[in-house]
Amino acid sequence: MPLSARLSGFLIPTNMSSMFFPPKPGTAVLPTCSMAAKSPLMHLESRAFSVLKVLAYAVLAFLNTYFFFPGIYLWCLGLTIKPSPSCRNNSFGILLYLCSPHGTRHKLAAAAVFIFYVRIVYGVSLNELTSMVISFSLGSRWWSTGRSERAKKLEKISKWAESWKKSGGARFNIYESLRNDCDIIFWFMAEDPATVSDARFYIEKELAGFAKPRHGMLSVFKDARKRSTTSEYKYFVAYPMSKDPSWYLLPEAERKSIIAAHVKIAIESSNNYGVISYTTESFGIGDWEFVVIYELRNIAKWVAVTEELRHAEARKWIRNETPILTGIKRIDGLIS
Repeated sequence: MPLSARLSGFLIPTNMSSMFFPPKPGTAVLPTCSMAAKSPLMHLESRAFSVLKVLAYAVLAFLNTYFFFPGIYLWCLGLTIKPSPSCRNNSFGILLYLCSPHGTRHKLAAAAVFIFYVRIVYGVSLNELTSMVISFSLGSRWWSTGRSERAKKLEKISKWAESWKKSGGARFNIYESLRNDCDIIFWFMAEDPATVSDARFYIEKELAGFAKPRHGMLSVFKDARKRSTTSEYKYFVAYPMSKDPSWYLLPEAERKSIIAAHVKIAIESSNNYGVISYTTESFGIGDWEFVVIYELRNIAKWVAVTEELRHAEARKWIRNETPILTGIKRIDGLIS
């Protein structure tokens, strides 16, 4: 049966489980309004998105024709602007494929289609991200300026960051610094280093005459799965470090064992409460080898976990841990 005929014969699955375990052909699975209401891609119906949908269909048609995959099934996720009893009438389809669970070739096709879905539909790249953490000390001109003007300045930067993220930026956060030698911290990431540079220059331009740069940490983040993570955790820590050259001369198996013991201490700690970590690398591009970034719920518990980690064997090879930047996700103190 041609692919187009299969498409017309299916209704929309109601949950993600049907993405991996599709019902038999001909089985109608009606969508629910709650599924539509919770869709992460609502309000995206546009000409550009329709073009992407057509491209997705073309890829599946190519796979089905060239590789002769009779088991590929294309499913549509109901994405409605307003919930209604018939999602089919006010929704647009997007790639949630699935193939037959039998055969290696079918599974490879499913993986290829899923990667296409993630990269094109969600706009999530699997490439590395360039990360930058910069801090500024605010001068007397800033503090002598009226509260409303200071608030407008920070609001302008925040609004610009939203447009920046739409043009290639991945994350942009602002924190009040808890260090005594700087007042404000920015952390932002993007796939293109030029996009990161754009953000740095914009911030410096907006704060010109009001602030002076204090610290800067450039690194690369390789775990793209976390690029879209949005955390409401209150505290932020940028922890730079390097390792003694003798560390890299140890056998790989030994290094893995030492790191595993280090991680186990952190995971099993009774104080490990609400920590998201981002291990970024600075080999050859910064003054450190790593910049580990943490988002925290509780400062005191984090201090306790860090103290416990001082007993780990991996500690013997750690060098150059300054400066550690600690911030809080708010800007009230900067304008009050």
